[in-house]
Amino acid sequence: MDSLPAEEPAAEDNTPLQLDAATFDSALQQELSLLNEAQQMLFELRFTQELTVPEIAAIIDIPEGTVKSRLNTLTNYLRLKLKDYE
Repeated sequence: MDSLPAEEPAAEDNTPLQLDAATFDSALQQELSLLNEAQQMLFELRFTQELTVPEIAAIIDIPEGTVKSRLNTLTNYLRLKLKDYE
């Protein structure tokens, strides 16, 4: 799996953005569009289709531990990029 997109420098203003569903969904879609195809598929399988780790592992033919590791990396990345929407 390729590495995640590089992080941008932190903004000076640490004020959380006002959260509304449309704004968050737009920000999430923007971040997802920056991911490579494999990362986007992993997100789709786990969070949109709500498949289990064993199901995902069988579909993409990799060990369950690798699925868990990639999901952890992906969710940590998205959490970091979307932290202003907490």
